[in-house]
Amino acid sequence: MPVAVTLNDQQLSNKIDYWYYEFPSIFMLDPNRGPDTGGTHVLLKGNNFDPLYRGPVKNYNDTFCRFGALGVVPAKVLNSTKVVCVSPPSFVLREVVVEVTLNNQEWTQDNNVFTYYKPPFLFDVEPLMGPIEGGTRVHVHGSNFEDTGTVRCKFGETIVPGQYENMNELLCVSPPTKKPGYVPFQVSVREDEFSSEEMAQYLYYATPVIESVEPTCGPERGYTHIIIRGKNFIDPGFDEVFCVFNKTIFMNTTVFEPDRIECSSPPVLNDHGVNEKNVRLYDIAITLNKKDLTDTKFQFHYYKEVTLKNITPPVGPLEGNTTVQISGKGLNQHPACNVTERFGTYQVRPMSYNDTLAVAKSPKAFLPDEVVVSHGINGQQYNPDKKLNYRDPENTYSYYGRPLIVSYNPKRGPSSGGTKIVFSGFGFTPFKDEAGKEDSRPIWAVSYTHLR
Repeated sequence: MPVAVTLNDQQLSNKIDYWYYEFPSIFMLDPNRGPDTGGTHVLLKGNNFDPLYRGPVKNYNDTFCRFGALGVVPAKVLNSTKVVCVSPPSFVLREVVVEVTLNNQEWTQDNNVFTYYKPPFLFDVEPLMGPIEGGTRVHVHGSNFEDTGTVRCKFGETIVPGQYENMNELLCVSPPTKKPGYVPFQVSVREDEFSSEEMAQYLYYATPVIESVEPTCGPERGYTHIIIRGKNFIDPGFDEVFCVFNKTIFMNTTVFEPDRIECSSPPVLNDHGVNEKNVRLYDIAITLNKKDLTDTKFQFHYYKEVTLKNITPPVGPLEGNTTVQISGKGLNQHPACNVTERFGTYQVRPMSYNDTLAVAKSPKAFLPDEVVVSHGINGQQYNPDKKLNYRDPENTYSYYGRPLIVSYNPKRGPSSGGTKIVFSGFGFTPFKDEAGKEDSRPIWAVSYTHLR
């Protein structure tokens, strides 16, 4: 309806539109009671809550609920018959009348009463998450707990029986749900007197699945870097995600992607370096909440430390490709998962190996030097150096630049051999001892048919 203002009962101001609407009515409150801490989402059921939905003017910003003398709170209009308000706290009044306004001025007068009660108070909930299959044992710590025989736990809209443990602890078991996500978590010790839904949010997650573990073996000293791939890996924070070995040993884990997490294997040696329980393998699983474990169809195997005894030949040219025999003990323990040889920082796969001998081609190097040769059964952890900062002959391989022959004399000799030949050139003594002095080693002269 057009509206204008006049100051002399003759000339009018510009006209504006004023909208009349049918007065709203509240039929009921759902729920009509809640904790004195507030936070209850109260659904007002009635009519005419959205009378201007077809017009250019909306009443949403001027719609409020009034909880008696406790004050006014914003209201959310769902449709013409439903409005939602959140109850304010009330630590004195136990009953208040709830009314609604669509213009922040005229209020309904339907006298629907909302009752406050003293609820259980939650200090801590452990864990605050679990798989959608349910079955997670949730420990609730707080106050105002009583052994009434009617303890209830509420996960979203699902109510399940709870268990009274003591005056400060209740036990709940999460029910199953259809999809992941957060739901309000509440408890009650009397019928329908639940804690505030604002106090705790419970996270349902899709059950994680392990599809591969790499590597699947490592030394008894532990700390093998393990990459686990699968699906539904989430990182809720607060140190909740762990790799679990033998269902009892929890190792810190980093979630990199929803399909990849990484952790380390636990050691099985005691303080004296002895595997006193003779642990050969552990089941491996993961948990996202410190409680619920994935299926343990994957295993991690342990092997004893490798010992090297000799490298033959101990020298070779920079261009590599020298056939090197590496002898030792424990070079092929079950189950070897990625046998690898390492020359300094270069890694190569052996051509063949058994428990006492591995044969590999030396990799290419760029500078003449002596490097430590080591053997790994999982492609990651290698046998430790026998003595740090010392050239142990058992595991040292020397790279040299190819020697250059300038001249030699004599240039011929009888086929029976035995002729002494003198070579002149460069690079015949490329090795040095610990003091830096040249270290003379045997030199072989090779003809087409004979070795001198």
